[in-house]
Amino acid sequence: MEAFSETMRDGVADAESIDKAMINGVNYPFGPMTWACAARHATGEMVVNAALTCRIR
Repeated sequence: MEAFSETMRDGVADAESIDKAMINGVNYPFGPMTWACAARHATGEMVVNAALTCRIR
């Protein structure tokens, strides 16, 4: 996650671009920024459900 936050901090990409790259590039169901948002709002099995509501698009 640190690499993604540094990428955003340095202005290389925004959260939406990082998520899209991971979803389309490595076929992840959600991008790392969406997972981070979900983890802030839920724990355990609820993280996937929360990721659906946090999806950045």
